[in-house]
Amino acid sequence: MKPTSIEKVRFFWDLLVTKNLISDVRFAGLSVAYKMPARKFHNENHILDCLNQADELLLLIENGDGDEKYKISQNQVRLMMLAILYHDIIYDINQNNNEFLSACRAVEEIRTLTELEQLKISTDLKGNHLQWVFDAIMATKSHKKTKDEVINYMLDIDMSILGSSWPKYKEYLLHIRQEYQKYDFNTFVAGRIQFINSLKSRKKNIYHTKSYKHLSKIAFANFAKELALYDNNIEKTEEDKNYLISLGKIK
Repeated sequence: MKPTSIEKVRFFWDLLVTKNLISDVRFAGLSVAYKMPARKFHNENHILDCLNQADELLLLIENGDGDEKYKISQNQVRLMMLAILYHDIIYDINQNNNEFLSACRAVEEIRTLTELEQLKISTDLKGNHLQWVFDAIMATKSHKKTKDEVINYMLDIDMSILGSSWPKYKEYLLHIRQEYQKYDFNTFVAGRIQFINSLKSRKKNIYHTKSYKHLSKIAFANFAKELALYDNNIEKTEEDKNYLISLGKIK
């Protein structure tokens, strides 16, 4: 039997935190949060996708490409993985402080793990590792470029779905629609247009690192296709019509 997504997430957790009763309890809290039925995109699959991308970056660094090309260390990437694990732990579409609450919970739980010497990563990074985790998670609220290259990588990883293939992007959009099913279709569309326009205002690049900037062109193409779906003046294919029905009639 293949491992589930949450089991794969647990694999990463165990790479970062010593396995014992306390770490089991902490991970159980993460698991419960990310497996909540209302989460269709911001769930364990999204966390796993982010962790897999961070792991790919870690492998490149371990192979000797990191110091020169990425200018970040293995330890910094591992700390980023810890922040990724917590960055969406609080997700409620009815409130606008999810990032703050997620960051606070991350700091609280990581502080305990630090005091109990259960972290498998070094905490002697420049500055305070707890503050770094807090800042990294808070940065996901605006996804604007920061002065910290590791946080910029985390932001790009978090937003990488926007630069995916059109079929994968449509799946993402459907999942977002399902999370916002309490809103009628027109309200949802208005929110999506506002979101897309906020990213288009960044002009050519919505990604901040060299490794991800090539995805900006794909993301903008996806934005154009999504906006075309909402434009009544543009003739739709049968596939588009059926997809719009799925977006507009989510129960």
